[in-house]
Amino acid sequence: MQIIEAKLNQNGVPVGRAHVQHNGNFYIVSESSVRGLETLIFRADAAGNVTDYIEVGGGTGITLQEVLANFESELF
Repeated sequence: MQIIEAKLNQNGVPVGRAHVQHNGNFYIVSESSVRGLETLIFRADAAGNVTDYIEVGGGTGITLQEVLANFESELF
């Protein structure tokens, strides 16, 4: 898994959203705390645009950093 682009916090840790490439596919990993902590993975294109809003990974109670650290196991 390669992080293509991510917003970083002051410590250089990705926060909020990351655009990643894994096994030739592109994904957006998005963290939200609006209704409790939830980080979901969506299919995307090479430019970072979500191509399908049906989640393909992630879940509730997990941070963006945790999903990125265990990306392959977080995919459905």
